[in-house]
Amino acid sequence: MARILCAWSPLWAVSNWRRRNPSDAQPSPFALVESAKGTRRLSAVDRAGRRLGLYVGQKATDAAAIAPELVTAEAEPEADARALSALVDWCVRFSPAVAADGPDGLFMDISGVAHLWGGEAELLADFQSRLSANGLAFRIAIADTPGAAWALAHYGQDGAIARPGQQIGLLAPLPPAALRLEPETAAQIDRLGLKVLAQLFDIPRAPLARRFGIETLTRLDQALGRSKEALIFHRAPTPWFARLAFAEPISAPEDMARVAFDVGAALCARLEKEGQGARRFELCFHRVDGQVAPLQVGLALAARDPTRIAKLFASKIETIDPGFGVEGGTLEAGEAGALSGRQARLDSPLEAGSADG
Repeated sequence: MARILCAWSPLWAVSNWRRRNPSDAQPSPFALVESAKGTRRLSAVDRAGRRLGLYVGQKATDAAAIAPELVTAEAEPEADARALSALVDWCVRFSPAVAADGPDGLFMDISGVAHLWGGEAELLADFQSRLSANGLAFRIAIADTPGAAWALAHYGQDGAIARPGQQIGLLAPLPPAALRLEPETAAQIDRLGLKVLAQLFDIPRAPLARRFGIETLTRLDQALGRSKEALIFHRAPTPWFARLAFAEPISAPEDMARVAFDVGAALCARLEKEGQGARRFELCFHRVDGQVAPLQVGLALAARDPTRIAKLFASKIETIDPGFGVEGGTLEAGEAGALSGRQARLDSPLEAGSADG
């Protein structure tokens, strides 16, 4: 069963603007504005502005009348999209399978990796704390499906974790908009007095689709896992993933070489247990500044010997710029397949290639 994490930042555009324009005195209340059909409207509002009753989509002139002290700046959606793409790259320290959910969120397939943190709650807490340390406030939830995780992140309790197969109980009290419906459809459902998803659950499928459209039925099925939803991951999900986190940052090449062996030993032990080997390995060093330094090697034959794999990375490690230090390392195996114990012991020639980024 898949386990999906959804992270959503209602202040994504504001947070990124402030990161791009640092100052000791950040303006507040603050909003970003853009032109929509010839009218200047708010596209993002900070917490102080929301407390004053300002909202996304409001005319800028109306907002200024309500809050004369409001400070505004031009929205920069292209810069926000680049920042989201960079965040997706950064998230590889948590899972190799990450998908952007623009303009202000992402999905992460954490199936088979949460145990590396000690469990889903620990992974979620570490993820949220690292985002917060970088000035990014996210609401996060975990469930069996992207639809359920999205609903809980946007409308449920922050940090909600739906136990496998148990998400329907957490979804029941949420509003219909939690299904990612078009605003007009959600408004129509609300006008008919259907305020929570539990009421939709009780409506037979045919009348539900006839009254509110096939989209409503599709979104409901996706949330409950009755139909699959394909996510466009930055890279394909894989169960072959290992990580190491350090108490203190490292920067010496010999320390990083040791990491290559240690994380390789952890991953190769799992490969051996399952009778598998792999022909491609990607080693990523995660810097304290959020940058990722990846190294890749390709093998002619599948392998799972951590010593041999570490040797393939050895010369490449010297090319890594550790910046102010490396705080963790991850190793992902690709092109995995069955490998017998006898095959694993054969001293076959290896053919290595790399793509440093």
